Amino acid sequence: MPTPPVRKPGSVWTELPRPVSAGAEPVGRVRLGYARASTARQSLDAQLDSLAEAGVTRVLSEKISTLV
Repeated sequence: MPTPPVRKPGSVWTELPRPVSAGAEPVGRVRLGYARASTARQSLDAQLDSLAEAGVTRVLSEKISTLV
């Protein structure tokens, strides 16, 4: 999927026009967030708190190490 020109590193986020679907009206807004800890000893609590304060409605999180 091509990236729109307004989506470049360091740019301010702006909402793009919604695609026109077969008469479907948007029901609401969903804000997605991502929290990650790279070791089992690290906690996601601070990240999850910050995401909640930012109004994120759906959070994907993981604790995973890249070390083998």
